[in-house]
Amino acid sequence: MSMLMSSSKEKLLKVVKRHRTSLRKPPLDREEYLEVLKATGLEKTVEKLEAHQDRL
Repeated sequence: MSMLMSSSKEKLLKVVKRHRTSLRKPPLDREEYLEVLKATGLEKTVEKLEAHQDRL
């Protein structure tokens, strides 16, 4: 994740946003999405994404 964030941050954030907004049952807001990621064991990913939460 760190390597992706440093080399392709813009692309990565667009992909994460696209994934989050594709979820419909139920739809997830930014905070809920990060909580789901955290619950699945992606704590370090969530730490990196939280700084860009407004763009997810």
